[in-house]
Amino acid sequence: MLIWSLRGLAALIAIMTVLPFIPLSHWFVRSFEYPRVQIFVAALAVAVGILVGSKDLSALSTDLILVICLVTCVAYQGYRVFPYTRLSKLQVSKQDGKAQPKDTLRLLVSNVLKDNRDITALRRQIEHNDPDVILLLETDAWWVDQLRFLEEPYPYQLKYPQDGFYGMALYSKLKLTSDSEIRFLVENNIPSIFARIETSHKMNIELYGLHPKPPSPTGNERSIERDAELLIVAKDVRQRTRPTIVTGDMNDVAWSRTTRRFQRISGLLDPRIGRGIYPTFPAHLPLFRFPIDQAFLSEELQLMDLKRLPDIGSDHFPLLIEVAIAPHLANEHRLPEDADSNDFKKAKETVKAAKAQQP
Repeated sequence: MLIWSLRGLAALIAIMTVLPFIPLSHWFVRSFEYPRVQIFVAALAVAVGILVGSKDLSALSTDLILVICLVTCVAYQGYRVFPYTRLSKLQVSKQDGKAQPKDTLRLLVSNVLKDNRDITALRRQIEHNDPDVILLLETDAWWVDQLRFLEEPYPYQLKYPQDGFYGMALYSKLKLTSDSEIRFLVENNIPSIFARIETSHKMNIELYGLHPKPPSPTGNERSIERDAELLIVAKDVRQRTRPTIVTGDMNDVAWSRTTRRFQRISGLLDPRIGRGIYPTFPAHLPLFRFPIDQAFLSEELQLMDLKRLPDIGSDHFPLLIEVAIAPHLANEHRLPEDADSNDFKKAKETVKAAKAQQP
């Protein structure tokens, strides 16, 4: 009975590995881009189980085929996840002390969970880490009211509270320029934030805060709206002339087809490459966490710190990102692959299809 269960699991793992290759945007197909680490571990365990447990000589050839399939799954899933291990080369170079403290920005990003009504843990994290800028997601009117203690130390703000799960709030100690604004890139009820932050350095920092709706049974049926929002920002960032950070709950994983295309088009760097996966969701299911809260940096920025902060009662862990403005060190990074004509074609098609669906 056990060996038959393992054979069934082997077939399921193979299907889960193959499904993301299908060029469909339905949530069921796209969802299998998320658990690559889990599929890697499961495929390895099942392959070992079949090799150890197979005693039926008549089925030996079938079991060997299954093991070969599983080893292929392990190799492919490992290939996708490998850049986010410490065995890979860093994409964003280490801060070497050449940047002065006045040239740094400390950013805290947190999906607070709208239904979470305990603000104590978040307040403790803010007080302990003393960020310059705070980006909060899923903030409704209750959260904005509870966050009034931030208004004095963080006088520059952009807020769009909502009763649903897509409110946003940005608090900054540093001045925001007048063109900082709430934007609606694809769906008219899904906000994003664009802020230009004045620093003591001659180069200001542009910050994009994102929280697109996920492809899921309770979100959008297809990933096309989420993908379009990320790709719109990628094309906007490609034209940038200032240091840039794109961050938020992107409802997509670092190694997905869309996020990789986002990187190629935007030219932004992923500080997790060579450092770790930094899984942030779901906070209360350790074996099934995914890195969907993300931060991407332009080459003018060096990473000083990247942390996943402790639980605040949300289903997401907060992230703390500290960067230094150091354009003279830009050539120390390992730049992502540049976009090709197919990337721009697919981006254009995705954005057009997403906007055609809007009322």
